[in-house]
Amino acid sequence: CIGIAGTLGEATQETWDRAVESLSRKVPYPYAPQTGLYRHEDRTGELLDPAVFTQRAELLLERLRAAFPRIIFANQICMKQYTVSLTNDSGLDLLHQENYYAVILLAKAVDSAAVFDTAAQYLGRTFDTDTVFADICQILQAHTTETSMPEGKTLPLILEPQLLTEHLSQALNGQLFHRDASLLSGKQGERLFSEDFTLYADRSEGDLAGCFFDAEGMTLSGDKLSLIENGVLIRPYADKKTAAEFSCENTAAAGGDYDDLPQLSAPSLTFGSDGKALKELLAGRDAALVVMASGGDCTAEGMWATPVQTAYLYRDGKLLGRLPEFNARGSLFDLLGQGYIGCSADKPFGGTHWLAVEAEIL
Repeated sequence: CIGIAGTLGEATQETWDRAVESLSRKVPYPYAPQTGLYRHEDRTGELLDPAVFTQRAELLLERLRAAFPRIIFANQICMKQYTVSLTNDSGLDLLHQENYYAVILLAKAVDSAAVFDTAAQYLGRTFDTDTVFADICQILQAHTTETSMPEGKTLPLILEPQLLTEHLSQALNGQLFHRDASLLSGKQGERLFSEDFTLYADRSEGDLAGCFFDAEGMTLSGDKLSLIENGVLIRPYADKKTAAEFSCENTAAAGGDYDDLPQLSAPSLTFGSDGKALKELLAGRDAALVVMASGGDCTAEGMWATPVQTAYLYRDGKLLGRLPEFNARGSLFDLLGQGYIGCSADKPFGGTHWLAVEAEIL
């Protein structure tokens, strides 16, 4: 069984006593704890004094307001620092330290009736105002110029990966997969997608805000494990319970709050890259950089569709203007198959890698 207790701040003897007392609830947890592993990982980058961070944030906003006087900004600029540890009396001692900066701004024209017109963001372990300012300016300058949709029924879309990984994470859930309730059930070992497409469960240093161990103390060799490799479905993700129940591989996918029973949770999913920058991947083709797309979904058969509220015409590494609203759709098997263009090795916008796929435009 397992006993759990939580507290704000540091745990005290009283916290431990409550955890022991909760064993009387007989919450089952018949899985052996991890043993004999010591690893302390410090992934903190530039750690600013809060006063310096506040000063830089105010300077960034001053520059943006001066450059775009008819735009109103809202939302947040934040600095996050955290530590996660997991220890036991069987030789397990894991410690993860991390920090990152997040600039997530909503922007609207002063004469706009909308709540907001576009969004600009930046994520990174450092906070250089020149870099962030230049990045956000690309989006805001493109927003001020209207342009038309390229001709054709299909168009390359440049997407933030989570627009598709949220659906892939459900399809790769080990419980759903082994109960024949997943889009991918029964297809393990089959080539389902493009040979250029690889998807990792990622606990590596490259993944911001990702701990190198899961809630059960499991780690991955090299901190990454392919779930889909060169288009072939290798494995779903699993925690100790799923691995024991279905005799499958444990992929360090236990999660939950610090005072919850560990349970199967989607790990961070990242796309493999062949080393090409976004500009190289698109090789001169026009594309739509999707900034705001909400209201879409994916069917049980894998048909994905979404309205795109805000997107910009991308050509040869530059944003040329704001596209009209449109709808995009495509099967996940097509988007990540014959329509798969790749994941950028660089971070041309927002401090993140971008995914390029060809979709049907409506």
